[in-house]
Amino acid sequence: MILDTHIQGIPCRVRLTYHRKEDSPVLNGPMDWADPGSPEEVDFAVLDMQDKPAPHIEREMLPEDRAAIEQELIAAIHAEAEQVRADAAELAFNEWGAYA
Repeated sequence: MILDTHIQGIPCRVRLTYHRKEDSPVLNGPMDWADPGSPEEVDFAVLDMQDKPAPHIEREMLPEDRAAIEQELIAAIHAEAEQVRADAAELAFNEWGAYA
């Protein structure tokens, strides 16, 4: 997945390189079994507008830029998953679903 974005006003792209879903907390059972879970994680590579690695742009990135890009990527991942679910639901209820 590649998204267009800006880092410190510089137009660039980011490519998703790692994604781990959120682990839900485990709060039932004995206290020594409790697990606080972990948040969703993403990592990305910064690219120029020709999709080539851009370390010079990445060096300009502030923590706020990183956080914003991570949230953009997570939102895009969720939107893509929702579209896949919607497409699957549409096929399931299509009268030609079994034959399409």
